[in-house]
Amino acid sequence: DHAVRVTLYAAGSSVSVAGVTVSQVSNEQLQTVAGTLGISDVACSFSLPTANLSGIVPAGGATIVDDQGNTWVILSSDLATLGSRYRCVCRKQRGAT
Repeated sequence: DHAVRVTLYAAGSSVSVAGVTVSQVSNEQLQTVAGTLGISDVACSFSLPTANLSGIVPAGGATIVDDQGNTWVILSSDLATLGSRYRCVCRKQRGAT
């Protein structure tokens, strides 16, 4: 996996997060949020290392701006990999590049 740097905006704060991996949304993740996704939505999964979040917890409604300037809205997030990463299922914000 190729790690990137993103900016997380949550709870009125922002933090630049290094070591983030991005992947396709799994079928299990897609089923979890299927009710909120429309057919034209673009979805992906961000894996954010907790050690790089400066105490900010990514939650539904928070946004991530990737290294290409795309804005992603977090639909769901769960603590994974023995608490070392937050796995965030996101949809690309409408009108974003």
